[in-house]
Amino acid sequence: MRAFASSWSYLGLLLFAVLAGCAHTQPAPCADPTVKIEERRERSVTEDPAVIGNVPTGLVQKGPPRTGSVQVEPGEENELDEFAERFHKSHAPKIVVAELAPGASSSVDLALLGASGLAASTEWVGTADPLKAVIAVNGASIATGSTYRIGPSSGGSIFDAQVPGGGHASLTVTNTSSVKVQVRLMLVATLR
Repeated sequence: MRAFASSWSYLGLLLFAVLAGCAHTQPAPCADPTVKIEERRERSVTEDPAVIGNVPTGLVQKGPPRTGSVQVEPGEENELDEFAERFHKSHAPKIVVAELAPGASSSVDLALLGASGLAASTEWVGTADPLKAVIAVNGASIATGSTYRIGPSSGGSIFDAQVPGGGHASLTVTNTSSVKVQVRLMLVATLR
């Protein structure tokens, strides 16, 4: 009889432990009544409309690019207007891509209408060694780039300079390595 009673007490203890263990599924009441708790179920990536191909028609642009102003809801900022305001004094970047044999040079030119800030970059593939790159205004060298390396066989350099007046700006890169390289040069001017 004693074995029977101990098995019932064992089952009672087991039942109590199971019921006590399930109590954690109920959220504990918040001590601060001003705090609002909102529970949301996050969608699986396989239920995402963009992943399964159901993109709303308003997001897909068909036909030629739109011109004119973008419709903006009241209270929202128009990013395109902000971009246009910030860069309205900038010339479109001039970009040149070329293949250079050892010792060869390539350049990109830009007319300056007045006092300007210049920004430029060069990138190359074929060597990790720094190449010679210079910005010149009216034939006088005014800046050399800060070079960087990207992996075992590519690199680049970035520039910025201020020009007090108008004239003719150029960015020139010379392949100082012993191998053929492909280069990309970009030069931009912003009137001050």
